[in-house]
Amino acid sequence: MNKDKNLGLWYDRSYLPLAFVLVVTLVVYNGVFHAEYVWDDIMLFLDNSGLRNSGNFFESVSRPILPGSTYFRPLVLGSFALEFHVFGVSSSVSHAVNLAFHLANVCLVYILAFFLFKGKFSADVRLFSAFFAAAFYALHPALIEPVVWVAGRFDLMVTTFCLAGLVAAVSLKGMFRSTLVGVSFFFAACSKEMAITFPIILLGVLFTQSASAEPLLNQFRYLLRKYWLDWLFVLGFGFIYLMLRVWAMPSVYSADASINTLFVGVEKLYMILNTVYFYVKMALFPFLDIGPLHPLFKNLYHYQIAIGGLICVITFLAIIYLCIKKRVESVVFFCLFIVALAPVSQVIPLTIGGNIGHERFLAFPLVMFGLMVAYVLASLRISFARYCDQDARRFNLYLYSFFGGWTLFSIITVLTVIPLWSKDLNLWAWAYEKDPDIPFAQVAFIASATRFGEYKLVADLANEVSQESIDNKEQSIIQHNVLGFYFTRTGEFDKAKMHLKKAIEQGEPPHLKYVSQGVRLDSIEFDPSTYAYSAYYRDVYHYLSEIALSEGDYGLAIEYVAIAQFYQVDYAPSWLILAMAQVGSGNYDASEISLAKSLSYVNVSSRSDIAKIYTDFVRVYCENKKHNEDFFCQKSLAEATSQ
Repeated sequence: MNKDKNLGLWYDRSYLPLAFVLVVTLVVYNGVFHAEYVWDDIMLFLDNSGLRNSGNFFESVSRPILPGSTYFRPLVLGSFALEFHVFGVSSSVSHAVNLAFHLANVCLVYILAFFLFKGKFSADVRLFSAFFAAAFYALHPALIEPVVWVAGRFDLMVTTFCLAGLVAAVSLKGMFRSTLVGVSFFFAACSKEMAITFPIILLGVLFTQSASAEPLLNQFRYLLRKYWLDWLFVLGFGFIYLMLRVWAMPSVYSADASINTLFVGVEKLYMILNTVYFYVKMALFPFLDIGPLHPLFKNLYHYQIAIGGLICVITFLAIIYLCIKKRVESVVFFCLFIVALAPVSQVIPLTIGGNIGHERFLAFPLVMFGLMVAYVLASLRISFARYCDQDARRFNLYLYSFFGGWTLFSIITVLTVIPLWSKDLNLWAWAYEKDPDIPFAQVAFIASATRFGEYKLVADLANEVSQESIDNKEQSIIQHNVLGFYFTRTGEFDKAKMHLKKAIEQGEPPHLKYVSQGVRLDSIEFDPSTYAYSAYYRDVYHYLSEIALSEGDYGLAIEYVAIAQFYQVDYAPSWLILAMAQVGSGNYDASEISLAKSLSYVNVSSRSDIAKIYTDFVRVYCENKKHNEDFFCQKSLAEATSQ
């Protein structure tokens, strides 16, 4: 039977290398099932009640991922909404879904390589190439971040659908092929903006698959004519996506203004080249630089780039020559790797917390890099077998040893890093250990330790950071916000108020305009997603309401809660503060309504914690109350305990 007939992948032993890679990957990543939600997971998913409650589903999934951004990713948010509806909020389930997407991507990489190298290598070499490409991708340490971090699903899903489109293009025919290519592009775009490079990647992949010896431009014209239906579907679905994006987002794209003002002219070129260098380095040898933060200024090497500028130009011209004249597929794959990196190469500065890049951004580009490496090694294997037959076995031994060594280092790195990503405190303790002088690492460590009640762990650091000042507006707001959080929880209210008021002074929050005009905030239609600092000021006023509640100033606490809810109306902790402040103010009926809202906005697993906090407050209130409020106390305690 012809092994290449139809799909040709599942005949004989073709599936065995893939099965081996999947099993090894599953074993290596087994630790993710015990990992918790970390970093932005809390803000993006746990604090987003719209993903858990039945309501305006499309509004919940079409809002910007981060306030003030234009990240339009409804398909991924929809996957979380479906997951929470079916399984509830469970970090184990969320990590299992991420791992499933990663395993699906490994399968698609294997299939893509298998079909792409058809006609270029023998059956055995094709299996070797597909196996190496899949193993390289499956165990690459740069992909730990998107697999182990729940928020990495954006990168995993855009990769899944881009790969599905490429596999359809190289393995199928007719209308079904074109439809699948177009739909895959649409789903990829609805997962993350990196899909914008898909049409160019598709053209490059089709170019490597063709066997024409025509000049480059003639080949591109031929591919455009031959697969016109594919391009029509890509264009059509791209237009639909663009219309949805324009309808849902405040603008087509957003850029980090602070970076735009810092880097202009040659400095801008330096930054772009440094960013590309960072990703190439992470693709080739990622073992020493793995981590959640890659600070921009720590990764800028101006003089190296200046000296190497001429080399870069010569290299680029050489690549163009090889593509046009020599048709070197490995060079084409490297070019596609660079193309896939274009959206994250800081051409348009990204809002990524002052980092030059992140490992998760390599999820799709690494496919092209893996294909390049697999093609190079397969070509070398064939060359040695053809011209140096007596040394072929020795070369194969070297080749397998190199592959085995790289894989072993990758497995060790994955097993070492997964526990560091498994808990928020572990993650930021690691980040602070790697970059103790980076402000973001400092405040993230303080915030995480405070959230887990480990105040003594960061006491010295918090007091040290409180004496420092930061010029960057956003980082300054974050710093004062986190310090206010820390000193609120440690009971140092005067210090907390000082930092929280500094955070307010730094940002000129929009609610102040309405307050100064005497307008009630609950009468204003304000969309928090349009203001970059909404989450920060929600927290600032929530902490101020906590302080007012602790000091017994219930009226002031209610005022602060109103401001916090201006920035996020479905924030469960603020409704809890409001319920307790209303008890203190004697507004018992309103307190019960506020408590019910708090319980409705929080995920099910946290409702008992909300009820306990409320119960404890009511108990203390009733014990200290001079008037006879037995009926309210008994009723409230009974209802709160039963929640």
